[in-house]
Amino acid sequence: MSVGLAFPSVVAACSTAVDTSGSDESFVRRFTADYGLGSNQQRQLRAVLQRRAESEREVFRAASDLPAAVAAGLEAVRRRASERVRALLNDQQRADYDRAVLPEGK
Repeated sequence: MSVGLAFPSVVAACSTAVDTSGSDESFVRRFTADYGLGSNQQRQLRAVLQRRAESEREVFRAASDLPAAVAAGLEAVRRRASERVRALLNDQQRADYDRAVLPEGK
């Protein structure tokens, strides 16, 4: 199935650069307030978010079997981004983050 035929607006949105800096900056501010990030951690978080957005766009560009391929690809991108976010946090911040994002019992 051609992605362009089934989801032309998705392809158009994903094939051009989209400015998400406003929403990313809002997320960085909220995350900083929630977890007490330092300036170096904020910079690293911005890099993680940028890489995630680029990777998500690439999944859409490369996917030929929707929606399963897209869902799996996006999940992998988000999982890697979450791992990168955890890596930039200190122990206390990581524990707080894990409590906020991981399901109960994990």
